[in-house]
Amino acid sequence: MNKGLRKLYGNCYWITEKHNTKQFQAMIISGMCHILRNGRRSLVNGIPGSKSTIALAAYIAMEYLGVAIANIGDRVGFTWSPKTRKFYNVKIKQQAIDLFWELVAGSRNFRPDVPIYLIAVTCNTDISVNATLRWAYEILTLITNQPLFGYWINKAGKRHLDAVLPAQFICESDAIKMAKKYEQDYIVRIRPNGKYATIKIR
Repeated sequence: MNKGLRKLYGNCYWITEKHNTKQFQAMIISGMCHILRNGRRSLVNGIPGSKSTIALAAYIAMEYLGVAIANIGDRVGFTWSPKTRKFYNVKIKQQAIDLFWELVAGSRNFRPDVPIYLIAVTCNTDISVNATLRWAYEILTLITNQPLFGYWINKAGKRHLDAVLPAQFICESDAIKMAKKYEQDYIVRIRPNGKYATIKIR
């Protein structure tokens, strides 16, 4: 297990040990507030947890991811959902809205009136579907039933593919602290209305 994976496991273990959900919920917001109707979302699609299912098995998610990467086309960046096998570009408002509501409907712990943060937990230097991504995915399934993957191209033109944790926080500063633990430079915040922001960590 490399340094990055040890760090990932270490950060997640306190959450999962003995199913200590109270500690986890102190950082990640749980429960349900009210149904927020937005755009073309139906009432059912807007209910938190209405489409909640367990995370895909790692071997299935990795197989789907391999197909997704082979079909990147001319995309310069996206968030990819293993469950729906959809590409989302959060810079496009409707796609940001669609991703937000997919995550809310798919989680029993997400509130529909609170931003969702996308935090990469790996620092992959390429876009290969490798053991690091698989291990990170497996660890994320202990925290969330909706691990994601993010593809992006840096200023030098180098392509990256990372495992991503979608999460809600009581305070944005907590999201930033988590990003620092995973040595990330940026995180993404998505609001229910589709407004997104890239937050610089360092």
